[in-house]
Amino acid sequence: MHPLRKLRESGKPTPAQVSELLAENIVFNSPILVRPIQGREVIAAIFAQSSATRGSGTYTAEFKLDERTTFLCWVGTWSQVRELGGDRG
Repeated sequence: MHPLRKLRESGKPTPAQVSELLAENIVFNSPILVRPIQGREVIAAIFAQSSATRGSGTYTAEFKLDERTTFLCWVGTWSQVRELGGDRG
C-alpha cells in the first residue's frame, strides 16, 4: 500500500505528516481542478484538509506507473452531495 494512501486511511493527517511523504517538486493533477497544483507545502495542506472534510469514500485502485509516480483512484462523496472519482476496472 502506498504510504500516502495508508496515512490518509488511518485518520486525519496533519499537513506536516503529509509533507514528509511528498517530493519538493510534486505536481498534483485532479479531474476536479482546472490546472495542476505544484509545491510540497501547498499540496500537503490540500491533502490534509481534504482528509478532514471529505465525505464517505474509499480508494478503489492503486497503480505504480513508474519509480516516482503512483496513481491512486478514490471514489466517494464530498460533503454528502456529489460522487467523485472513477474506477479503472
